[in-house]
Amino acid sequence: MDTVMMNSSSNNPLVTIITIVFNNVTTIRNAVQSVAYQDYDNIEHIVIDNCSNDETIQVIKEWQNVIPSLELIRNNANLGIEGNLILGSVCSQSEYTWMLSDHQRLRKGVLYELIELLESDKPD
Repeated sequence: MDTVMMNSSSNNPLVTIITIVFNNVTTIRNAVQSVAYQDYDNIEHIVIDNCSNDETIQVIKEWQNVIPSLELIRNNANLGIEGNLILGSVCSQSEYTWMLSDHQRLRKGVLYELIELLESDKPD
């Protein structure tokens, strides 16, 4: 895997992607990879581990070697979906936040499409 760098000096608005995972080593790899290979250049990706006891953490750490900006938050207890959604929204540093399930994948180019739509709908 090649190192993927996100561009914090981009003119594009920062998009935060929050992925919550619990014992899902099978699908988290694909979800993180789909974010890593986006052509959008200003992404903050935060993975919140909800106290997994499988190999999920190891997979995320492997991806941190490829994506230095990938942030991992490990819960000491299972917070449930509501607690993790609140935690993710508090940790987000951007105007736009996408909650990406650990079993979903982003189609390449979808962030440009989304931001174009959201930015065009802003009041002047």
